[in-house]
Amino acid sequence: MNWKGTIFGAIASFAIMSNRALSVPPAIETVNAPKALAETTEIVLVPGRQSVIEFRNGETIQFISLADVHQIVFSTDLPVDTGRASLIVLKTIEPLRLKGVVETPSIRSVREEDYPYETIYPTNLVVVTSNQNNEKRTYTFDLTISLTRTPQVSNGVAIVPEVLPPTEELLTLADGRQASLLDIRRGYVEALKGKYTAYKDPVVDKIKKFLDLARHGVTFLEAAQRAELPFAVIESLAEIGLQTAATEAIDDKQPSLLRGLIPPIRSRDKF
Repeated sequence: MNWKGTIFGAIASFAIMSNRALSVPPAIETVNAPKALAETTEIVLVPGRQSVIEFRNGETIQFISLADVHQIVFSTDLPVDTGRASLIVLKTIEPLRLKGVVETPSIRSVREEDYPYETIYPTNLVVVTSNQNNEKRTYTFDLTISLTRTPQVSNGVAIVPEVLPPTEELLTLADGRQASLLDIRRGYVEALKGKYTAYKDPVVDKIKKFLDLARHGVTFLEAAQRAELPFAVIESLAEIGLQTAATEAIDDKQPSLLRGLIPPIRSRDKF
């Protein structure tokens, strides 16, 4: 094989391995709680294997109802009546014939010789949970049995809390205007440019510490406390930042909110 063939073979092998890796399902699918409440979640069961429904959002199971119990059974990690169960384990069994219980029309024995490479036995499961505030929530799941010998399905689902994108904190000033961390930082830069304080002033290090803490998600109030910085200074810097953003020219006059908080430096002082 020449070098071109070797390279082509390596690329082809890598592509096949990549496709296989991409086709492998996760061990357990995750579903945000709001989505699971609004929509019915499908779970595909495989004969001889177990599937789980796990509540990772702090809710506990209070009630479980399976529509057709002829071919699917379930158990929980703790008794439901304890109010502490959070995991349901589902598995298939040989079909039963229970008098007085309506069966789904497609029910039949799930033996290897009967595998038609499809999914049968649609039924549903209702789970009622409660959170720490004792608020009840109802989830519905569609259950089917896979008759494929090597199904590409996960081992169940986990209900997880909805992860919201972080929201930017805003500082509301006395006049109702709101300033962001960027405005406060802009005010800090302009305070140095306008000689409201010197670089060597101890307050500068405290402001730097505040900005670093706030940039990493610490609230403005807590960041000011940890930096041992009067919150009025933060408000003054926010005022400067908003004024700077609103005008093209830098105002040479000292903003009134800053007077007495950060004294201006004398002309002989150097940065």
